[in-house]
Amino acid sequence: MKDRYDLLNQVAHPLAGRTMTGADMLVQVLADEGVATIFGYSGGAILPIYDAVFRYNLEHDSAMPLIVPANEQGAGFMAAGYARASGRVGVALVTSGPGATNTVTPVRDSLADSVPIVVICGQVPTTAIGTDAFQEAPVPSIMGAVAKHVFLVTDPTRLEATIRTGFEIARTGRPGPVVVDIPKDVQTWQGTFRGHGRLPVQGYRSRLRQVEAQRLGERELGVFFAMLGESARPLVYAGGGVINGDAAEALKAFATEFNVPVVTTLMGIGAIDTTHERALRMLGMHGAAFANYAVDDCDFLIAFGARFDDRVAGVPLKFARHAKHIAHFDIDASEINKVKRVHFSHVGLLGDAIVQLLDHGDRASLLRAAHGFGIGYFGGFGWGWGHWGYDWHGRRAFFDHHAFVSYSQDFGHEGFHHGDFAHGNFGPGGFDHSGGFHGSSNLHGGSGTRGGSSFHAQPGARSSAFSGFDHGGNVRGFSSRGQSSFGGGSHGGGGHK
Repeated sequence: MKDRYDLLNQVAHPLAGRTMTGADMLVQVLADEGVATIFGYSGGAILPIYDAVFRYNLEHDSAMPLIVPANEQGAGFMAAGYARASGRVGVALVTSGPGATNTVTPVRDSLADSVPIVVICGQVPTTAIGTDAFQEAPVPSIMGAVAKHVFLVTDPTRLEATIRTGFEIARTGRPGPVVVDIPKDVQTWQGTFRGHGRLPVQGYRSRLRQVEAQRLGERELGVFFAMLGESARPLVYAGGGVINGDAAEALKAFATEFNVPVVTTLMGIGAIDTTHERALRMLGMHGAAFANYAVDDCDFLIAFGARFDDRVAGVPLKFARHAKHIAHFDIDASEINKVKRVHFSHVGLLGDAIVQLLDHGDRASLLRAAHGFGIGYFGGFGWGWGHWGYDWHGRRAFFDHHAFVSYSQDFGHEGFHHGDFAHGNFGPGGFDHSGGFHGSSNLHGGSGTRGGSSFHAQPGARSSAFSGFDHGGNVRGFSSRGQSSFGGGSHGGGGHK
């Protein structure tokens, strides 16, 4: 599939063939990449590019304003904040030596938080590199450990291709900071502007295509839903990858469709509306106490675009200590099992993966009755109120918490077999919980019953409908998916919201 950069290469740039300085070429590429604001602090080694910015703004009615902070560190953080707020790549423009080294902290911060910025540093002339020249610093060596990628441009004919590639790397895959170190003589060099072209970073693009092509297979989907089915208290742990991956709507649909609560990291704030009924706000050292309690109490943790940061996970062995299973979805393979060992993982585009989960649940007619939110039947699977689960082949439903009604097509009869359940409050004689339901063949309409005064658990029961019950008389209806449907009410004692 051709990306936007390949398509740009097929269209002749209106300025192609014009003679420009390296600085003017760079500023034109910034404009082509959609840069609308630059944050920078000047110095001798970067002055040619500053002059080019001023010339461009004079010709284009200040289309690319230059914001001057108190120092270079401020420029880096302003570019990062701009990127976070706008979704665009932030640009910082600084001079050589101390100017470049002052941006180490914002570059490292952007790498940790997956923020796309491009830091353009001036450098001493190519002939002076390595001579300890005035305000010279080994920027590639310093930044190599804290940036997603670093370029040192020594061939002026490759300058415009390098800048385009820098933006490509910053914004694609797992976003991050890219540093471009440009000697002063490269900035003042004059040559022909091509208007297209990128560097041949085939290894990066090949890995990116592999990640983007990854899809959940039927077996993986089956394993995931088997773990989800066995859980009583599943929880989504959503990080900044949800926002970077443009997966917020998919996450909301997942939480709503399968009734799974969501906690977010600091970077994940905004991934789901905090007023949403499934939102439990931010977890971690500075998060809400109830969000942390939810993580500690969950039995299936689903990490979407999160990295188990120490401000969240604390002591990894004690994080989500009651979780029988942990699933991790991320675009960066290096994050899988880096901090916390998981039982299921998928590396790929997060939005596509969540949509696949939703589609699979829709095809299999799977809906989850929320913990404390009632009962439900969906073709071939039994679902319960409170603790819930199913045999993947639909042969046996099993639940062990509070009263429930469950059904599986493969039980051998189409009706309900009360004697098949012997967990929790169940016995071969039927249901007897809080005075609401009694009898081996009938469910009598208790205080929270609606949709008929009784339900007969006899063969042929698929044509019946039972809309819901709860502890405290609160009733909530569930819809059918073309088969008999057993709805659920809310847990009067305060189930997960």
